[in-house]
Amino acid sequence: MTEIKEEAEETKATPVPVRRSMRIREQATESSASKRRKLLQAANGEVKTKYRTLDRRTLNPAELEKLRSKELERKRQYRASLSGPALAAYRFRNAERKRRYRASLSPSKLLEYRYKEAARKRRYRASLSEDVLMQLRFKNAERKRLHRLGRKLELEERHLLRKRSGNDRSRILEPEIKIEELSIDIPRKSQFAKAMKGNTKTDENE
Repeated sequence: MTEIKEEAEETKATPVPVRRSMRIREQATESSASKRRKLLQAANGEVKTKYRTLDRRTLNPAELEKLRSKELERKRQYRASLSGPALAAYRFRNAERKRRYRASLSPSKLLEYRYKEAARKRRYRASLSEDVLMQLRFKNAERKRLHRLGRKLELEERHLLRKRSGNDRSRILEPEIKIEELSIDIPRKSQFAKAMKGNTKTDENE
């Protein structure tokens, strides 16, 4: 009896082997089910959730514009809370995501995307007041000026480095020719003058 009890306890203690794929699938179904439940609760107005509602594409233009303005305000607040390296990392992530998205588009889709971006910028500028618009123009002009100045300084630094290393391609180096290396005998100035005098004498005699 004691042996049977020990065997029963051992079988209870040993866990049933579960495959990793099955465990991941169960976790995925649970998370997706909980997400769907939260979305349905948010659609019914029961709870607030951070996920977007399911009927985003079926919203009327006024509600969609309201939702977009909320998202923009949240993004502005988050961006205003950043500073220094965190802000630089945020800008880099956004630029990298935009670059990857543009690289994945076909030429026709890329043209459509450019039109949409231009229209979005026009709408944003039209929504600004005159003072804010002037500040934005000043910031953009200052940013371009600093960019040009940085580019100019970078080019000057490269030019100086090339001059120091002897790799300056901006000027054409003429080869130095030594007279001793030439096979043609070049007469000296005195010999050339004597030869000219001799030629004049022969001309007078004639």
